[in-house]
Amino acid sequence: MATAIQEENIEAKPRQGGNKNDARRLRREGLIPAVLYGAGLESLTISVDPKQMMRILARRPGTTPYST
Repeated sequence: MATAIQEENIEAKPRQGGNKNDARRLRREGLIPAVLYGAGLESLTISVDPKQMMRILARRPGTTPYST
């Protein structure tokens, strides 16, 4: 029996820098620093909205999003 996979899109913004201080600054602004990897491609540093991530994680079976 095949299961349907629902596609989820997350709005992400490119970010400058990739060091620890930049990540801390983003977290203080209420964003999540992330890195996007792809096979054979250069990695991209991005930031995402935590509300979008929590909404997606809450709908996934078998996951327990952390409360903030």
